[in-house]
Amino acid sequence: MSPEALYRTVKEMETPRSGVTCAERRDMSTNSFRRIKGENDRARRFEKKLEDHRKLVRYEQRAINQIRKAARIKK
Repeated sequence: MSPEALYRTVKEMETPRSGVTCAERRDMSTNSFRRIKGENDRARRFEKKLEDHRKLVRYEQRAINQIRKAARIKK
């Protein structure tokens, strides 16, 4: 969806009594477009998945180390 199409969609959705100014409508459509574009960016999604995976691996490694440390203490 292009920024212009998103702007038209936002304009069509508002009610006559809402009191939304043109600048507010433009800001809302611009922010929405950026968010949609970011969510559809495959490279960014892949990077986020990698970072989440790294966090999970670090968490698991810490848990394993704590278990090993506890096992050594009890001997």
